[in-house]
Amino acid sequence: MAMPRKTKDPMSLGVKKRMPKRIVLFSIVRDESGSMRNWRTQQGQFVPRLIEKLRNTAGSSFINSVYVQYTVISGGHVSTKIAPLEELADPTYLPDGSTPLGTALGSVSDMLKSFVEQEVFPEEVTVRNFEVLVISDCEPTGEKEQETLDGIDRFVQFAKTYNAKIQVVVPDEAAKKNDLVQRINVSDRPCASLDVDPESLINITFESLYAASRKLGKSDMAIRNRS
Repeated sequence: MAMPRKTKDPMSLGVKKRMPKRIVLFSIVRDESGSMRNWRTQQGQFVPRLIEKLRNTAGSSFINSVYVQYTVISGGHVSTKIAPLEELADPTYLPDGSTPLGTALGSVSDMLKSFVEQEVFPEEVTVRNFEVLVISDCEPTGEKEQETLDGIDRFVQFAKTYNAKIQVVVPDEAAKKNDLVQRINVSDRPCASLDVDPESLINITFESLYAASRKLGKSDMAIRNRS
């Protein structure tokens, strides 16, 4: 009797895995300059800890429907791919490097725009919620002032076009008065402040991610194909 043929994993054949029909899109932009050193986690542990906390709170069913992009600004900027949270890993970066905030935000907006237009819309995927968490003292270095402003403006325009909600997290109350914070915060949400607890950054990130993921069970749509 002939043995049944094994079905190969589609991923091993180079077949692209389809997205769920409903997703949450969440971007984390994190400043790793010296002024943010009090809230650092060990490299390679930030994303795994978020996954563990979300799984323990919301259950595994949410994980593959939450698409995350993670950018670290330090010595330039480095970004992960946009993928389900469970497939994500921390990027490698050099702490205490320059923090070209505008350049990084402009790059993030380009990456997210490409993902939305080339993957989300063609597959007719519903985005239940689209959030961007910007964690920074908004004191850029390593770029010219006009580069900072141009990058921020490109990022802000993208957020307005695709209805992405921006949450700014600053290290202290004084940083809330920074003009760049106001320029970035087009969603007009109250800025969150980190406290002396080293865990406050990862806790705020998790709380924002969890709140965004809860929209998976609701009927509102964050973005639509405008073509």
